[in-house]
Amino acid sequence: MPPAQPFVLACEDYQNAQHWRWVLRDGRGNFLADHEVNLDAACSEYDGLIDLRGYLDRHAAPDRWRTDHARLLADFGRWLGANVLGKAIGDKLRAPRVPLTVRVEVPVEAAGLLTIPLELAHAGGEPLALAGISLVFTVTGEGGGDGTAPEPVGERLRMLALFSLPTQATALALRRERHALTRLISEITQTRGAAIELRVLQYGASRQALADALEEAEGWDLIHFSGHGERGVLLLEQDDGSNDIIATAALLELLAPARGRLKLATLSACWSAAATIAETRAWLGLPAATPEAREAPAAATGSDTVLPSLARALADELGCAVLAMRYPVGDQFAIALAAGLFRHLFENRQPLPRALAMALSQAVPEAPPLSVATPALFGAAALALTLVPPAQQAEPPLYTEMSAFPDEPERFVGRTGALAAATRALAPNSGQAGVLFCGMAGAGKTAAALELAYRYQPSPLQPNARFAYFVWWEAPAAGSDIEGALTSLAIAMEAQIAGWQMVHLVGSDDGVAALLRSLKSLVDNNSILFVLDNLESLLTTDGRWRDQRWARLIATLTTAGGFSRLVLTSRLRPADLPASLRLEAMHALPLDEALLLARELPHLGRLLAAGEAGDTVAGRALVLEALEIVQGHLKLIELADRLAANPEDLRRQLAGSVTLWAAGDASRLGAFFAKGEAAVADDGYLTVLAGWTRSIAAALPAAAARLFEAVCGLEDGDRRQHLLTIAWPKLWEAFGETGAVPALDPLIAALDARGLIAVEKRENQPATYRLHAGVTAAGKPAPARQEMLDQVMAGMHGAIVDLARQQEAAGNGRLVIDHGLAAAPYLARLQDWDGLQRILEQVILRDQSPATLARVLPPLRLAAEHSGSLPARGVLAKALLEAGRLSEAEALMRALIAEAEAAEAFRFASGIAGDLFYLLLATGRAAEAPKLVARKQEFTTRAGLGPWTIIADDCQRLQALIALGRWEDVLTEVAALRPRMEALPESGTGEEAATPWNVRETILDTGRNAALMLERGQECLDLNAAIVASKAARGAHVLEIARTRFNDYGPLLRLRRYAEAHALLDACRRTFEAAGDVRLLGRVFSALAALADGRGHHPQAVAHEKTALRYSYLAGTPDDAAISHFNLAIHLSRTAAPAQAILAHRLAATLIELQIQDGRLSSAIAALAGDLARFPDAQPPATFAALCAEVEAVEGVHFAHLFARLPAPFASGDEALAHVLTLTTRSPDEA
Repeated sequence: MPPAQPFVLACEDYQNAQHWRWVLRDGRGNFLADHEVNLDAACSEYDGLIDLRGYLDRHAAPDRWRTDHARLLADFGRWLGANVLGKAIGDKLRAPRVPLTVRVEVPVEAAGLLTIPLELAHAGGEPLALAGISLVFTVTGEGGGDGTAPEPVGERLRMLALFSLPTQATALALRRERHALTRLISEITQTRGAAIELRVLQYGASRQALADALEEAEGWDLIHFSGHGERGVLLLEQDDGSNDIIATAALLELLAPARGRLKLATLSACWSAAATIAETRAWLGLPAATPEAREAPAAATGSDTVLPSLARALADELGCAVLAMRYPVGDQFAIALAAGLFRHLFENRQPLPRALAMALSQAVPEAPPLSVATPALFGAAALALTLVPPAQQAEPPLYTEMSAFPDEPERFVGRTGALAAATRALAPNSGQAGVLFCGMAGAGKTAAALELAYRYQPSPLQPNARFAYFVWWEAPAAGSDIEGALTSLAIAMEAQIAGWQMVHLVGSDDGVAALLRSLKSLVDNNSILFVLDNLESLLTTDGRWRDQRWARLIATLTTAGGFSRLVLTSRLRPADLPASLRLEAMHALPLDEALLLARELPHLGRLLAAGEAGDTVAGRALVLEALEIVQGHLKLIELADRLAANPEDLRRQLAGSVTLWAAGDASRLGAFFAKGEAAVADDGYLTVLAGWTRSIAAALPAAAARLFEAVCGLEDGDRRQHLLTIAWPKLWEAFGETGAVPALDPLIAALDARGLIAVEKRENQPATYRLHAGVTAAGKPAPARQEMLDQVMAGMHGAIVDLARQQEAAGNGRLVIDHGLAAAPYLARLQDWDGLQRILEQVILRDQSPATLARVLPPLRLAAEHSGSLPARGVLAKALLEAGRLSEAEALMRALIAEAEAAEAFRFASGIAGDLFYLLLATGRAAEAPKLVARKQEFTTRAGLGPWTIIADDCQRLQALIALGRWEDVLTEVAALRPRMEALPESGTGEEAATPWNVRETILDTGRNAALMLERGQECLDLNAAIVASKAARGAHVLEIARTRFNDYGPLLRLRRYAEAHALLDACRRTFEAAGDVRLLGRVFSALAALADGRGHHPQAVAHEKTALRYSYLAGTPDDAAISHFNLAIHLSRTAAPAQAILAHRLAATLIELQIQDGRLSSAIAALAGDLARFPDAQPPATFAALCAEVEAVEGVHFAHLFARLPAPFASGDEALAHVLTLTTRSPDEA
């Protein structure tokens, strides 16, 4: 155990910086030892007291600096121990053989002695800092603040972390330090139940931001500053991102509100990167960015002393403990030291001096040798300070506001100025609406947007967030159909903003106008952060919006003045970019960040530090030339580093590289060094990158060059280890190469070593090969060789699809989807339209998700346009049907049936008739279906198709009977068909146009639907379980399985198994939202309404059913709309809703079912009659217009528009209404 009171090492008899006496006393004031200090200023070690870093650099060889630094520090430490500390004192300090805290006390006139790294002094053969001896530096009469003890920690320990990096300052890796600190504190709170609040200020860590945080009434227990600081000043950020130099007096004024609760301030602040950058600039002959000075420790005793003076002032004025850094800190050491310190303080409950000693001993082994003397404690408050977070009083809430966002980037390089500017734009009173990160592919736009967004993430550590809601949305990939993009955004917004509704408004001009009015109010009065990623697919090449609804939407979101903010990313700049949106170009790094990155890279860093073959002049000249050519471009810097592994390779690459820049750009290269920022045109980078790529590729060994060519020609999804392993032998042969196929791994390693590809490896997954877009474009094969590659890849994917179809029962259905989609771009380039339509037909048979349909529609349109064949147009018609483009699909299907019948293409006619059958059901025309089924059966017979196709026709006949209400007949026939199917083989039954598993699952589902209508719950569940098992066995898409499992909710409700129903619907909702499936979302909300009703939560049931109605009208499905109107009437009847509303929705459901001749019409009539009898004093709407006005009071309902699109047994709405009301007065048999 350490002594109850710390030892005291006091400076007495101080004469000057070379002469004084140390006196050591124990905790009770007893004399232990003393030492008279008499230093010789001419002694070489004395230089170490003045400038220890300079002393080390002057005496260390560049190529072995670490070894030399360790040796020099050991010598210097022994000198300190003998001449400054004194052997007698050292022996007494080591005598207790237990951890010991020592208060080092100097008078005001000797305050300069605080700069002496006494921690390095050897006692017993090792530095005090590593011997368990903790020093706390104080000045006599200082360190007590106003004399009052700080307030104790409250309900939670409050910690403010400030990471400041002005754009004019030199680069520090503060992002890594902030990320590590946040992760550590989060771990402690989650695993130890500690109540800690961590507020982080970064990217815009300005004087005002700090003042705002410090003025919070609760105050702060701990303030952690990391960034730039030196001689009595710290650097914060101005509003424009430039340096804001905070001198000691100003900082004390800023921190004054913290007095009273503040217990510890940590200053991980020094010119760490500045020293590195200044040194690098000097090596390269560039002008210094920051002047440096050397000063004897005792020569400065005021506010102009080095960093300890700032620590001393804080300790004195605020009465808190201060941990400051004497020397430059690297990010790894800063991370390790902070992690150890806070872990020992918060988890192990160690007093501050002991916590620091333990953290230092753990961080030093991997750190530069000087790190052992870098941290120092100041202020009497540090002597026995403990900071124990209280236990959490309640389980912290689960914050899910950003659950839809991709993960926070693991790495993020530079972009400090852009993020600081973006942070200011996102501030509440910025006068700006947000920021657009714009730049070429691979510039880090998405990473910057995520880095920015995650700074505002609410968490148990930081519960008071700037934004209440967060919306993430990514635009469709380039080349995809964008018609459904706005609907996709609407679904994302509804899922991520509680209570917001807009899906029903995006389908019409009037709806969009209403949406924009509501959206303006939403963003003005709520704090929402929108992040919309990769918008280039929504823009033409000249920056115009392809769909003008987007122009109007973005204009609304960028109206300045509200609380919400918008973050956009795009390769293209919108032509009509609003002035309220800040533009941040994402291109090259500024000079200082490029210098720091070059120094950290293995090969360029070696050339800078050790030179070329020991010649530092030549090595540094080569780096300087490289930096001038690459102009801060990240990928070019990486390529230069890889080339620098052999300096001659880099030298050859640089020779003539200036000519790659356009004439105007070449004349501006020098501005990079003169102004610190590149002045070249954006497209110039891609030209230089292309030239470098081709040059590096030309120098590859022949086999590696062939592989690079192949990888560049592949689609991005095919740049994966397992696929390339299959394709490589085929590509080798296709390219005309002979001999044994070279092993893939050494060639990949060669490309990786030259920076042409990046290999991403994840545990238990095949490696992925990433290429910069500019590298890919430069390395593309010539057209003839690209065609060879396309043939190989199309053939490979097609073979996998064929094999997967043969083995689908073994769970390989997902392979059909993945490899069918993968084959499409190769087939399109080959103009193999028949092959393209065949393979995509197999895809949409298995996956009808909106995302997949958006991908397949453009190539299917191409195939239909260029081929003109019946099959190509037929697959397009099916895709249009699945995508909800019903009018276009129906017109095309009817034309195709007529053409096929005329050409006696009966097999094709049978298939299209089957697709048209489903369209009729979807549009409420079940009455037309039996006639179409009979015609389809005729086509099947004339085509001579086999038994599976015949059963498929029977299945459609049964589905028509369900729509007509003949449920018992359907169940009887399904029972007869099941053994018939079981007796049939999967293949060898003759020519078939139907897939056995699809027929089997559809028959089972038809039976399930009939059982549902007959309220036979367990039979429904049994049939559906068989369908789910079949789909899972063949590897069906997750959306398809969820859609099938969803069908269990009705039987579960009838069986009162509410918990199971809730879990099922919650899982289905997440899947449907992720897929953006509007119709299924409508159905799941209707199911949630039924669940709420079953549990007696009637207002919630009404709200859910209204949401279901919105979605059903957006999807345009009259059957779903009729069900939701009917159900809404039920739910309203269980509340205090007016009878007129109940009757109106019941009437609306009945009118739809009347017009589409639905089998549930008689049940609807009976329910309506019951309602009329229950509300004898209520009058139903007298006219169709009155009915529309009543039901259209529900947001998103457009009843008149829907009614006009239905089949027309009655020519007008008024006639239909009168007929329905007449039916309610008849007997059930008459009705």
